[in-house]
Amino acid sequence: MMELDFNGWKKVADELVTNGVKVVELFGGDVFLRKDILIPFIRYLKHSDIIVHMPTNAILLDEELAYSLVDSGIDYMYISMDNIGEQHDKARGVKGNFKRLVNGVELLLKARGNNHASPTLLCNTTISNMNVDSLKRVVAFAHNIGFDVCALEYVGEITREQIEHSRVNGILPDPYFIRQEDSLLLKRHQARELKTHVPHLVKVYSNSKMALYTSNIDTLSCKNLYEGTVPARKCYEERNEVTVDPYGNVIVCPFFSKYILGNLCQQPLNKIWNNEKHLEFRQHQNSGSLEICRHCIMTVERCYGVRKGLERIYYNRIRGKLLNIAPFHSPTGMKD
Repeated sequence: MMELDFNGWKKVADELVTNGVKVVELFGGDVFLRKDILIPFIRYLKHSDIIVHMPTNAILLDEELAYSLVDSGIDYMYISMDNIGEQHDKARGVKGNFKRLVNGVELLLKARGNNHASPTLLCNTTISNMNVDSLKRVVAFAHNIGFDVCALEYVGEITREQIEHSRVNGILPDPYFIRQEDSLLLKRHQARELKTHVPHLVKVYSNSKMALYTSNIDTLSCKNLYEGTVPARKCYEERNEVTVDPYGNVIVCPFFSKYILGNLCQQPLNKIWNNEKHLEFRQHQNSGSLEICRHCIMTVERCYGVRKGLERIYYNRIRGKLLNIAPFHSPTGMKD
């Protein structure tokens, strides 16, 4: 099966817009491997007033691409930074990653200019036992280099045993990150210290030019942190977010890339969404039979429940007014 070309992605975008999608996240792999399609596709989405998000590790970000991204009108860019210098390279497993990351941020800031036009630049910091003791330094570095937002996330850890206990019609999930020999989860004392230190960090940066997003950590209890569990009972990822793979397939969940509901180049979305195969997957998820769902960090970011959801919306709106920052629009996944 061939990956979609630009015309194929335009067809996908038109179908999503027709069905009321307002926010799109472009993610990979590394989206910059397809920059021949990426920039014109972002422009095409912006012509339909779509809010566009994009995460990246910034390894392939050069000056020409930085200016093209700013010119495209992309709204939010998340750049992964888990530590400083060689410690970041060690966490990411790529030598020289940190140097290229810093260079990429500086290029984007230069291309954006001093008028604080889009994109909003977010430092995405994934907390684990590898960097929890460096958190204060990481946030300070993000502030000093010029990020608009520092978002504190938590490491997602799923074991092979949990994967084996999450089959749907014989199809196994394939999460992005699978636990290796050593766990990256926080120890009990680290979890307690993190929950104590995060409110202090929020206070330190409350009047800063950089906003600090901590709702991911706030939602998790100490027990969730050291056990690697999540409090969500129901997943809204498969209910509310349309994930499209590079071939135009609608997949039920980013962690179930082989569970395909249909193809947007062959069927309209309203014939795919909530079809029999989709509802069957939902029954499995609702019954609690998918072990992976009890450890899926994506549910923390996007499936936080009614009470936490109201708190988050209220907090976001009020904080935006206080700090004079634009409200954050949660993305709908679209895989590139």
